[in-house]
Amino acid sequence: MILFWSMNYYGQVIDNNFKNSFLKEALMHPSFDLPYRGREIYVKEDYTYKMDVSGDFSCFKGSEKIYFKNILTYALSFHGGKIIDKHFD
Repeated sequence: MILFWSMNYYGQVIDNNFKNSFLKEALMHPSFDLPYRGREIYVKEDYTYKMDVSGDFSCFKGSEKIYFKNILTYALSFHGGKIIDKHFD
């Protein structure tokens, strides 16, 4: 079986304390159950990454936010899902 899926996302930097390196690090730790972006919560020093998603792999939507000392620095929305699955004999 071959599964084709797609995801679209759009984010904005909101505050000067945003660190791209922290976002990249958070995205390197996805969970097996929610592989869309990062884990539901990832914390390092004064930074916190939060991801919220609904649906399943066939159709999902969600958001992620990064906080620096409880101040929102980055927000992103995403959605996606299965395009086609094809069985080959």
